[in-house]
Amino acid sequence: IKVKRYENFPEADGKAKLDSVTFKIYDKLETAYNDLRANNIQITNKLPISAMATVAQEFGDRYIYKPESGVGFIGFPIATNPTAYGKPEVRKAISMAIDREAITKTIFSGTRVPADDFISPIIPGYRKGAMGDAAKYDPAKAKALWDSVGGVPNNTIELGYNADGGHKEWMEAVGNQLKKNLGVEVTFKPFEKFGKILDALGAKEYSGAFRMAWQMDYPSMENYLRPIFSKVAIENGSNYGGYVNEQFESLLDQADQAKSVEDGQKLYQQADDILIKELPYIPVYTYMTSAAYTKTVKNVVVDAQNRIDLANVELA
Repeated sequence: IKVKRYENFPEADGKAKLDSVTFKIYDKLETAYNDLRANNIQITNKLPISAMATVAQEFGDRYIYKPESGVGFIGFPIATNPTAYGKPEVRKAISMAIDREAITKTIFSGTRVPADDFISPIIPGYRKGAMGDAAKYDPAKAKALWDSVGGVPNNTIELGYNADGGHKEWMEAVGNQLKKNLGVEVTFKPFEKFGKILDALGAKEYSGAFRMAWQMDYPSMENYLRPIFSKVAIENGSNYGGYVNEQFESLLDQADQAKSVEDGQKLYQQADDILIKELPYIPVYTYMTSAAYTKTVKNVVVDAQNRIDLANVELA
């Protein structure tokens, strides 16, 4: 996609420094990274897992590493597959069987942080350790809870993920942990692109557990609650699990009408507590921006939504 600067845009309003920009679209992050290293592209804000161990050394101060607003989840098709995933205890057992520390360190080389809330740590109202035991790796407790509720039918979990975003490695790591810690069989369902798995979930054609993520639209706790877990978000949002809880809905409505930011935040935290108790999704990690750029450009800045401030990028 090729775009060019609008020459009549006022300088005072931030006219772009570059006269044109070309966006290149890749099926594989590795290919994009190789092009960056060869100076065939100048900036990328998506790096493959294979680059994580060496990118800081190779790019130095042209490697950007900072917290961003994304949260990575394992989601459950509660509405379409309640027999397997309808019990909160099943979902909690799966959560406690996941070693978040190992995944973020070993798979992502520290470019993800273990999640302990449904809310990103950069958002006002986030509470460190809010998930309590549900986010703590405890294979013994996980197995005991799993056995107490009978696990899932056929003792098999399917994990779906989009294969175009570097998710194969960490999803397979989760699957191996579940096999080891819960004694369950795990199969994998890669979808070609993220849009494909969203289409399958939206059409209720896929009923396995699935990789999901959320990036903020605006810096509010509400943005991590209503668009993903409310009733209205089933048809007009991103509630791909079909989760419904009337108390959760009521707390969202009360928070919207609160007389102060502080009062609203407390009510959103109560709604968050319901999600922590019921775990319609399992927060696994929060994102760190990992971007890099070549020596041919300067003034590269990436914001909390992982967007490059292209208006201020210049040729070096």
